[in-house]
Amino acid sequence: MLREELRALNLGRVRGDRGGVHFGGQLVDAFRVCLHSRIAMRVLELRGQATVTNADQLYDFVNNLHLDDVLESRLTLAVSATVNSSRLTHSQFVSRRVKDAIVDRQRHLRHARSNVDPKNPDVHFMIHVAKNVASLYVDLAGEPLHRRGYRTSPTEAPLKESLAAALVQWSRWDRVSPFIDPCCGSGTIALEAAMMACEIAPGLGRVRFGLEQHARIDAVLRRAFEQCREAARAAIVRERAELVQGSDLDIDGLSLAKQAAHRLQVRPHFVRKDVLNLEATAQPVTVVTNPPYGVRLEGGQELARRIGEALRKFERSKIVVLSPDPIWLSALGSRPQMEHTLFNGNIECRAFGWQL
Repeated sequence: MLREELRALNLGRVRGDRGGVHFGGQLVDAFRVCLHSRIAMRVLELRGQATVTNADQLYDFVNNLHLDDVLESRLTLAVSATVNSSRLTHSQFVSRRVKDAIVDRQRHLRHARSNVDPKNPDVHFMIHVAKNVASLYVDLAGEPLHRRGYRTSPTEAPLKESLAAALVQWSRWDRVSPFIDPCCGSGTIALEAAMMACEIAPGLGRVRFGLEQHARIDAVLRRAFEQCREAARAAIVRERAELVQGSDLDIDGLSLAKQAAHRLQVRPHFVRKDVLNLEATAQPVTVVTNPPYGVRLEGGQELARRIGEALRKFERSKIVVLSPDPIWLSALGSRPQMEHTLFNGNIECRAFGWQL
C-alpha cells in the first residue's frame, strides 16, 4: 500500500523492503511524503552504514559522520535505537553511545554541544543495528505521521490513523460512491475516508515536521515547503465528505468522531445505529469496518456471525473487515476473496475482503 502511494507521488527509485519502502529524491520530495502520505509512520534519511561488533566501532562510525548540516549546538537532539541479531544487544546502551559520539564531535569541532530532549527534540536520530550492520538515520517526520492533529488524545481511538487509511486504500474505494463504517466507534476509518474523498493532505494538521528544524533548511527550502502546503490546501473539496457515513451505538464514541470531524472542517454523517439493523442500499457501497472483538466483544462469535449476516445486505458492494477472529472466514457465508495480515498495535489481525 505504501509503495503504491509513494509511486502516485511521482517519486523516484521506489522500492519495497522489509519494514519500509525506499525512495530517492531531494528534501522537498521528503517533505511531500511527510505532507501527503496517509500510510507511512516515519520518513527517515540514511546518513551512514557500517559493520560494528563492539561499542568502540559504533562510536567511531558515528563520530566520523558529517552531521553538521542537520544538527547545530543550538538545536536539541534525541537518539532512538533498535537492535536485532547483533553482538550489540542493549538498545539503550547503543542509543547512549551514539549520542556520545554525536555530541563529542560537536564539542571537538565547535566547542559547544546540543542538549538532549527525549520528548520533543529538534533533531531525532535513529540507529538500527541488524546482523552487526549499523545504519544511522535522521527522522525527517519528527512526531509519527499517524498523528494527524484531529485527535486531542491518542487514547480516543483503538485504531491508528495510518492503519485505517491503509484499509480504505486496500478496499479500492472509488471516492465517488457511498462509503460506510457501520461499527465506527470514534470514527477513525470514516474520518480517513472523508479526508481521502476531500483530498485533504493528512499532514496539513501538523504545525511542523522534523526536517523543518534542521540546520540546512534555508529560506529557499522554507518557501518550497510552504508552496507544497499552499497547493495541498488549494486541492481540498470539502463537500465530498458527505459520501461518508459512520454509525455505532456508542454515544461517547460518536461524540468523539463528531468533534474530530469539526476539527477537520469536514461533515461526514455520524449517526447512532445498531449494525444488526442495517438497511439495504439501492446502490453499491464500500463498507470498511473494524468490528468489536476480544475484550471489546460482547456476544462472542455468534455476534460476529450476526454482523456478517447484516453486511450481506449490501448487494454488489465491497466489504472489508479487520479482525483477529477467524470466524470472519465464514461470517458472510462465503470465504473472502482477499486476505491480508496486518497488526493493530501488537494484535495480529486479518483484513478480509469480499466483492458481493
